[in-house]
Amino acid sequence: MKNIYITRSAILGVILGSLLLTSCSKEDEPTFETAYDGFLTVEFINTYPPWAVSAEMEVTMTENGVIVILTETLSYSGELTLEDSRIIRSGAWLLRPEGYFENSNSTIVINPNIEVSNDLTEVYAKDDYGNWVKVSQDIPYNGQTGGPVTFSFVMATTNPAGSVQAVIDGTGAITWTLSLFETTVPIVP
Repeated sequence: MKNIYITRSAILGVILGSLLLTSCSKEDEPTFETAYDGFLTVEFINTYPPWAVSAEMEVTMTENGVIVILTETLSYSGELTLEDSRIIRSGAWLLRPEGYFENSNSTIVINPNIEVSNDLTEVYAKDDYGNWVKVSQDIPYNGQTGGPVTFSFVMATTNPAGSVQAVIDGTGAITWTLSLFETTVPIVP
């Protein structure tokens, strides 16, 4: 009789444990009635020197919340000339975004994975004869920059402007916009 009690307890424990694990994993995994397609847009506005450039990446989100974002390159350059000085800056970003749906607060977190390539700032000054003379050393920056950006899922899927996040830095602003639309299956007659 004692062996039967232990066996029943063990079986009951395994069943309850399985149910608990199953219910937890289903809560953590988002499910949607439809998939979503859309765009992740970045706008890089710099004021010193001035430029305004943008890039748009296609986004797909499955019914299970898996997010796939295409890569893109954003090139920038600008020149600012004052009375006795000139600044020229240029470079490029390789964007390889990765994202996931955070079920607990209905947000989408995207790490843009920005790889800066050849960001170079050149500074010139006028000499006594009015000629431009380079006063900076040419050392381009290559490396990572930025961090994750969090978007509201509701805003991304219902607001015509999408979900917008802006980051202000010392010389301008970077604005990220995520817009998602329900995927529609075409009706074939």
